[in-house]
Amino acid sequence: MREIPIHHQARFSLHLNPKLIMDVPGIAEEDIDIELDDGQLTIKDQRVAVSDSSRTISNFSQSFYLEPTVDVDSFTATLKNDVLVVSAL
Repeated sequence: MREIPIHHQARFSLHLNPKLIMDVPGIAEEDIDIELDDGQLTIKDQRVAVSDSSRTISNFSQSFYLEPTVDVDSFTATLKNDVLVVSAL
């Protein structure tokens, strides 16, 4: 088993109206884990690719610190056309 990195592009603003836009090509919604804990937003995913001769696992994790004034209970997340959008209302 070999582990390789997944490269994602993220555009984000996490100050007044927090919004994270991340390109996640080929990642299924059930493979993305979003955590909000103690002022920190963490995005994780994992891909498993299996072929006749090998199995490859790719992991990604990135964390962002939020301003203390951000209402973490107002966050939503959507995945459409390989673009993940996480934002506070």
